Amino acid sequence: IDSTCQIIYGGKTHKVDDRFVAPTVVEANADSNIMKSEIFGPVLAVVTVPNVQGAIDFVNTHYSSKGEHPLAMYIFSKSKEEQNQIMTSIPSGMCAINDVLKQSANYHLPFGGIGASGMNTYYGKFGFDFYSHYRGTLVENNFSTQKFDPTVWLTFPPYDGMKLFAYRCISKFPLILDNI
Repeated sequence: IDSTCQIIYGGKTHKVDDRFVAPTVVEANADSNIMKSEIFGPVLAVVTVPNVQGAIDFVNTHYSSKGEHPLAMYIFSKSKEEQNQIMTSIPSGMCAINDVLKQSANYHLPFGGIGASGMNTYYGKFGFDFYSHYRGTLVENNFSTQKFDPTVWLTFPPYDGMKLFAYRCISKFPLILDNI
Protein backbone atom coordinates (compact mmCIF):
# COMPACT_ATOMS: atom_id res chain seq x y z
CA ILE A 1 0.00 0.00 0.00
CA ASP A 2 1.52 3.27 -1.10
CA SER A 3 0.92 6.95 -0.31
CA THR A 4 -2.00 7.13 -2.79
CA CYS A 5 -4.04 4.76 -0.57
CA GLN A 6 -5.72 5.31 2.74
CA ILE A 7 -6.47 2.36 5.04
CA ILE A 8 -10.14 2.52 5.90
CA TYR A 9 -10.35 -0.71 7.89
CA GLY A 10 -7.96 -3.41 9.10
CA GLY A 11 -4.33 -3.48 8.06
CA LYS A 12 -3.29 -5.58 11.04
CA THR A 13 -1.18 -8.73 10.84
CA HIS A 14 -2.19 -11.87 12.73
CA LYS A 15 -0.33 -15.04 13.64
CA VAL A 16 -0.41 -17.85 11.12
CA ASP A 17 -1.50 -20.22 13.90
CA ASP A 18 -4.81 -18.31 14.08
CA ARG A 19 -5.55 -19.12 10.41
CA PHE A 20 -6.95 -15.64 10.07
CA VAL A 21 -5.71 -12.41 8.55
CA ALA A 22 -7.84 -9.37 9.24
CA PRO A 23 -9.54 -8.07 6.12
CA THR A 24 -8.14 -4.74 4.98
CA VAL A 25 -10.08 -2.12 3.06
CA VAL A 26 -8.20 0.71 1.37
CA GLU A 27 -9.41 3.71 -0.59
CA ALA A 28 -7.41 3.86 -3.81
CA ASN A 29 -7.32 5.49 -7.23
CA ALA A 30 -6.20 4.39 -10.70
CA ASP A 31 -2.60 5.44 -9.96
CA SER A 32 -2.32 3.37 -6.75
CA ASN A 33 0.13 0.46 -6.85
CA ILE A 34 -2.55 -1.86 -5.49
CA MET A 35 -4.62 -1.19 -8.62
CA LYS A 36 -1.78 -2.23 -10.95
CA SER A 37 -1.65 -5.96 -10.19
CA GLU A 38 -3.88 -8.81 -9.10
CA ILE A 39 -4.70 -8.88 -5.41
CA PHE A 40 -4.38 -12.21 -3.60
CA GLY A 41 -5.48 -11.91 -0.03
CA PRO A 42 -8.08 -10.28 2.15
CA VAL A 43 -7.49 -6.80 0.73
CA LEU A 44 -10.25 -4.79 -0.90
CA ALA A 45 -9.35 -1.67 -2.85
CA VAL A 46 -12.30 0.76 -3.02
CA VAL A 47 -12.58 3.47 -5.66
CA THR A 48 -15.41 5.95 -5.19
CA VAL A 49 -17.52 6.57 -8.31
CA PRO A 50 -20.78 8.51 -8.68
CA ASN A 51 -22.93 5.66 -10.06
CA VAL A 52 -22.92 2.35 -11.96
CA GLN A 53 -22.05 4.02 -15.27
CA GLY A 54 -19.17 5.80 -13.51
CA ALA A 55 -17.83 2.42 -12.34
CA ILE A 56 -18.09 0.99 -15.85
CA ASP A 57 -16.35 4.04 -17.31
CA PHE A 58 -13.58 3.83 -14.68
CA VAL A 59 -12.81 0.17 -15.45
CA ASN A 60 -13.03 0.58 -19.21
CA THR A 61 -10.93 3.77 -19.25
CA HIS A 62 -8.15 2.61 -16.96
CA TYR A 63 -8.02 -1.12 -17.68
CA SER A 64 -10.13 -2.62 -20.50
CA SER A 65 -9.02 0.00 -23.04
CA LYS A 66 -5.42 -1.11 -22.36
CA GLY A 67 -6.25 -4.79 -22.81
CA GLU A 68 -6.15 -5.45 -19.06
CA HIS A 69 -9.18 -7.40 -17.92
CA PRO A 70 -9.98 -8.70 -14.43
CA LEU A 71 -9.54 -12.42 -13.83
CA ALA A 72 -12.74 -12.28 -11.78
CA MET A 73 -15.45 -9.65 -11.45
CA TYR A 74 -17.71 -9.36 -8.41
CA ILE A 75 -21.02 -7.51 -8.71
CA PHE A 76 -23.16 -6.69 -5.70
CA SER A 77 -26.62 -5.56 -6.74
CA LYS A 78 -30.20 -6.73 -6.37
CA SER A 79 -31.05 -5.06 -9.69
CA LYS A 80 -31.01 -7.45 -12.67
CA GLU A 81 -30.71 -4.43 -14.97
CA GLU A 82 -27.54 -3.22 -13.21
CA GLN A 83 -26.11 -6.76 -13.18
CA ASN A 84 -26.68 -7.13 -16.94
CA GLN A 85 -25.41 -3.61 -17.66
CA ILE A 86 -22.13 -4.32 -15.87
CA MET A 87 -21.68 -7.82 -17.34
CA THR A 88 -22.24 -6.62 -20.91
CA SER A 89 -20.00 -3.56 -20.49
CA ILE A 90 -16.92 -4.99 -18.75
CA PRO A 91 -14.99 -7.98 -20.12
CA SER A 92 -13.72 -10.31 -17.40
CA GLY A 93 -12.85 -13.89 -16.58
CA MET A 94 -15.27 -15.34 -14.06
CA CYS A 95 -18.11 -13.29 -12.66
CA ALA A 96 -19.88 -13.68 -9.33
CA ILE A 97 -23.01 -11.77 -8.44
CA ASN A 98 -23.71 -11.20 -4.73
CA ASP A 99 -20.99 -13.64 -3.66
CA VAL A 100 -17.20 -13.91 -3.73
CA LEU A 101 -16.44 -17.56 -3.00
CA LYS A 102 -18.85 -20.15 -4.36
CA GLN A 103 -18.04 -19.74 -8.07
CA SER A 104 -14.47 -20.97 -7.53
CA ALA A 105 -15.72 -24.23 -5.98
CA ASN A 106 -18.37 -24.94 -8.63
CA TYR A 107 -17.34 -27.76 -10.99
CA HIS A 108 -19.83 -26.65 -13.62
CA LEU A 109 -18.37 -23.17 -14.21
CA PRO A 110 -15.30 -22.65 -16.39
CA PHE A 111 -12.37 -20.93 -14.73
CA GLY A 112 -9.98 -18.58 -16.46
CA GLY A 113 -9.54 -15.08 -17.66
CA ILE A 114 -9.20 -13.39 -20.99
CA GLY A 115 -6.10 -11.92 -22.57
CA ALA A 116 -2.99 -12.49 -20.43
CA SER A 117 -5.12 -14.07 -17.69
CA GLY A 118 -6.71 -16.58 -20.06
CA MET A 119 -3.96 -18.27 -22.07
CA ASN A 120 -4.95 -21.89 -22.58
CA THR A 121 -5.00 -24.73 -25.13
CA TYR A 122 -6.05 -23.76 -28.63
CA TYR A 123 -6.32 -26.88 -30.86
CA GLY A 124 -9.58 -28.43 -32.12
CA LYS A 125 -12.61 -27.98 -29.87
CA PHE A 126 -10.34 -26.53 -27.17
CA GLY A 127 -9.41 -23.76 -29.58
CA PHE A 128 -13.05 -22.99 -30.29
CA ASP A 129 -13.77 -22.98 -26.57
CA PHE A 130 -10.67 -20.84 -25.93
CA TYR A 131 -11.57 -18.18 -28.47
CA SER A 132 -15.26 -18.26 -27.50
CA HIS A 133 -14.56 -17.41 -23.82
CA TYR A 134 -17.33 -18.81 -21.69
CA ARG A 135 -17.77 -16.63 -18.62
CA GLY A 136 -18.60 -18.54 -15.45
CA THR A 137 -21.18 -16.61 -13.44
CA LEU A 138 -22.68 -17.34 -10.05
CA VAL A 139 -25.66 -15.33 -8.80
CA GLU A 140 -26.22 -15.44 -5.04
CA ASN A 141 -29.62 -14.14 -4.00
CA ASN A 142 -29.29 -15.19 -0.38
CA PHE A 143 -29.30 -12.07 1.77
CA SER A 144 -29.84 -14.16 4.88
CA THR A 145 -28.28 -13.19 8.17
CA GLN A 146 -29.57 -16.27 10.00
CA LYS A 147 -26.86 -17.85 12.15
CA PHE A 148 -27.68 -21.41 11.09
CA ASP A 149 -28.03 -20.74 7.36
CA PRO A 150 -25.37 -23.10 5.85
CA THR A 151 -24.03 -20.49 3.46
CA VAL A 152 -23.61 -17.95 6.26
CA TRP A 153 -22.22 -20.54 8.68
CA LEU A 154 -19.63 -21.84 6.23
CA THR A 155 -18.56 -18.51 4.73
CA PHE A 156 -17.73 -16.47 7.83
CA PRO A 157 -15.14 -16.99 10.63
CA PRO A 158 -14.22 -18.54 12.95
CA TYR A 159 -12.81 -21.37 10.80
CA ASP A 160 -12.57 -24.45 12.98
CA GLY A 161 -11.88 -28.06 11.99
CA MET A 162 -15.54 -28.75 11.26
CA LYS A 163 -15.81 -25.86 8.79
CA LEU A 164 -12.52 -26.78 7.10
CA PHE A 165 -13.76 -30.36 6.70
CA ALA A 166 -17.10 -29.16 5.27
CA TYR A 167 -15.35 -26.83 2.84
CA ARG A 168 -12.97 -29.60 1.75
CA CYS A 169 -15.96 -31.86 1.06
CA ILE A 170 -17.69 -29.35 -1.26
CA SER A 171 -14.66 -27.68 -2.83
CA LYS A 172 -12.90 -28.76 -5.97
CA PHE A 173 -9.58 -27.53 -4.50
CA PRO A 174 -7.89 -29.23 -1.50
CA LEU A 175 -7.16 -27.00 1.44
CA ILE A 176 -3.51 -26.21 2.05
CA LEU A 177 -4.09 -25.14 5.65
CA ASP A 178 -3.37 -28.56 7.17
CA ASN A 179 0.36 -27.86 7.43
CA ILE A 180 -0.03 -24.37 8.85
